Amino acid sequence: IKTGGRYKITNEQTKLALDLSGINSRSIIGHASHGGANQQWVIEQQLNGQYIIRSVAPSKFLCIEKTPDNG
Repeated sequence: IKTGGRYKITNEQTKLALDLSGINSRSIIGHASHGGANQQWVIEQQLNGQYIIRSVAPSKFLCIEKTPDNG
């Protein structure tokens, strides 16, 4: 991963791209790839070793709001 590079994140099984959607640009869906800015993501490594995933448009960040489950 090149920090600051633009990436398209795709589900390997469905071939759908991670897509920032909705009127408020807060919903994440799987959508057919079209190359739009809402399907482009910047991945940046932080000083603590963690990564931030940010949408190119409109600069929204991808986050998990609760503890993920295993599986």
